[in-house]
Amino acid sequence: EHIARKAAASPALAGIGVKVINAMGAGAVASVIQAALSAVGEPIVNRVLVKRMKVMEAINDCTPAMMLDFFKTTLATNFLKFPFFEAINAFCAALPIN
Repeated sequence: EHIARKAAASPALAGIGVKVINAMGAGAVASVIQAALSAVGEPIVNRVLVKRMKVMEAINDCTPAMMLDFFKTTLATNFLKFPFFEAINAFCAALPIN
């Protein structure tokens, strides 16, 4: 009886593990996409809002090298944040809480 319960719980735990791993993969993909969008958009927005530049001046002021540097920084922080968040979200969604 105890062994039967343990065997029944095992596939459920494996299912949660697969969901968490899949969610972490989705979070990794999302972190790359978000880092790319931020690397292009945020330097321009910062120049418009902080330096009070016109939009075209801000676009012309940003170089691809600056965007690449920003991408590297943002990607590192996103790889910490997004997969971890998605894993927690998938784990909590699998819990039998109403």
